[in-house]
Amino acid sequence: MIEAPPPPPVAQAPPPPPPAPRKIETLTGPSFDFDKVHLRPEGVAKVEHAVRVMQENPSMHVVVDGYTDSIGSDAYNLKLSERRAEAVRDLMVQKGISASRITTHGYGKARPVASNNTAEGRAENRRVEIVAE
Repeated sequence: MIEAPPPPPVAQAPPPPPPAPRKIETLTGPSFDFDKVHLRPEGVAKVEHAVRVMQENPSMHVVVDGYTDSIGSDAYNLKLSERRAEAVRDLMVQKGISASRITTHGYGKARPVASNNTAEGRAENRRVEIVAE
């Protein structure tokens, strides 16, 4: 009796790539006053939205990145951006999200999204981004 040859190996598709980070919320100029860390009501509403998204996705971790406009020294703006990111994290924790699910960074005036030559552009650059990992 002649045996049939074994079937050729079936190529397996590679595993899908990890999902790309997605921005959950961006708190821009109206969320923070110039040179301030305190969140205005618009900013609080955006943080509350991010909290709801995280509550619906209990395994989600986020990165909270803070930025400033170009007015002021590099060192001052770096610290201000860190404090803004931390203020957002602190509010998220107050609303029930575990701090272990949140990482913060401050980038100061690096990575602007608009021109710093106008008041409107500077307001856009004063922001905190909440990004899912």
